[in-house]
Amino acid sequence: AMAEESDVQYGYEQTLMYGRYTTELQDFARQQAAQLRDRRRRSVVAERPSPDRKSRLYPLIKFFKQNIGADWISLLVLGICMALLSFFVDYSIERCLEVRLWLYDAVTQIAVLQYIIWVLYPALLIVFGVGFTHIVSPPAIGSGIPEMKTVLRGVNLPDYLSLRTLVGKTVGLVASVGSGLPIGKEGPFVHLASILGYNMSKLLTNINRMYMNESHSTELLAAACAVGVSSN
Repeated sequence: AMAEESDVQYGYEQTLMYGRYTTELQDFARQQAAQLRDRRRRSVVAERPSPDRKSRLYPLIKFFKQNIGADWISLLVLGICMALLSFFVDYSIERCLEVRLWLYDAVTQIAVLQYIIWVLYPALLIVFGVGFTHIVSPPAIGSGIPEMKTVLRGVNLPDYLSLRTLVGKTVGLVASVGSGLPIGKEGPFVHLASILGYNMSKLLTNINRMYMNESHSTELLAAACAVGVSSN
């Protein structure tokens, strides 16, 4: 009796001689998978407390759940983060330059000391920036644009897009430009934006496995490079 019940369950019917399956195995597997997904969905919905639909935050919560991970939201968040980082870098550079002028004006009566401050202060900032970058994250050394071209080609550069590199690059950039060196920020900003884009891509992958796609990560890195250029 048990064998007959299982045969009926799997779409198998006994004929006069051998018997046959009335349902294709692939169709039966799809049906079983659909039923299993439906059961899991119902159990999750039953266990999860539904939010108050009359709440003012409900439309915002619903919108966030439906659009989280969307490309336009990723680019919006990337642009906002890069704008804040750019503001912090520019503000820090301006303060460094003001400190140099303040020290120079503080010893106006001693010309030799003025000369020493004017020369020694940038040198100390440069040494600090180089040493900090070398200790925290050596991959942060350099411009950033040639390396990002290499990454977009598919070459893996270890730790080049890590958060340690972000810290080392930021501090090194502030110290170098704040010392008065005639160097630009475009290359480092491309690198910083690429680091933010890469880690955002990793975060999206942890939230939704749909974004575990190499082409999607490459597109986000290319967009991050453009954000870095525009943030300069």
